[in-house]
Amino acid sequence: MKKALLSILVLGVFLIVTAQGVVNNRENEFAYNYIPKEGVLGDSTIAIGVASLILKSVYGENEIDKQRPFSSYLQGDTLWVIEGHLQEGVVGGVARIELMKKNCKVVRITHGE
Repeated sequence: MKKALLSILVLGVFLIVTAQGVVNNRENEFAYNYIPKEGVLGDSTIAIGVASLILKSVYGENEIDKQRPFSSYLQGDTLWVIEGHLQEGVVGGVARIELMKKNCKVVRITHGE
């Protein structure tokens, strides 16, 4: 009986120590995460470059290259909106992507018809 109680106690202490280590490691992971004050996507050139790479992986390089030059604007100082451009005489839609300025998170990807 004493051995069983001792085993449970040791196991309990082990679980507590392990859980505390996991929490501390997670806190340290965020403590060293650097994000520039202006955000990862600090200007439209960077935002367009990242958007182009993502859109090419979704719609294909040929389709996206036809939609250059891209236009971009910052919505509410937090969200980059990047859109393709239809060439003269071409009927159809363009790709559009929305990226968070702070961390480059993709909010939405669409393509008109």
